[in-house]
Amino acid sequence: MFYAIAHIPSPLQGVNPAPIVRLVHPAASGAPAAPGMPSGPALVPAPPVNGAVFEMPAGLPAFLRKIITVPTGDESSEFAAIQSVAQQVAVPFSHKGPDYALVGTKVPFGKPVPSYEFLWYVGQSYIPGTVSIDGSGAITAVNQSLAGGSPKKPASGG
Repeated sequence: MFYAIAHIPSPLQGVNPAPIVRLVHPAASGAPAAPGMPSGPALVPAPPVNGAVFEMPAGLPAFLRKIITVPTGDESSEFAAIQSVAQQVAVPFSHKGPDYALVGTKVPFGKPVPSYEFLWYVGQSYIPGTVSIDGSGAITAVNQSLAGGSPKKPASGG
């Protein structure tokens, strides 16, 4: 199994964003096999974030249900925050692209929450990019520039 947790830009008012976590079956195309995972009732009522309300999906692996606390000092680095989650649930973490601060977001720093919930809130933040969790549990974050587009390639010349 493969879980993809995506950073989704702020939706238009009144528009419900796509699910943050999708169950993905490895396929030649790499496209998600299902639009969303089955979800159970919310564990704790939470205010909407970018139009979405947190719900804990049913059937998550134990490491995504494990209660973790990410220190508030990690608010200055998304990568440090996700690394803290990865260390607490004993899975590898890798990242690519620019690192961003999560200061002023609704990410639950300093609070005991399931690791999935913490990653969900990171996925709802303003950061353009993706956070994915493969079948082995390895977490990968790939961020894009806030300016849009990808880094410019050097011109080839002679």
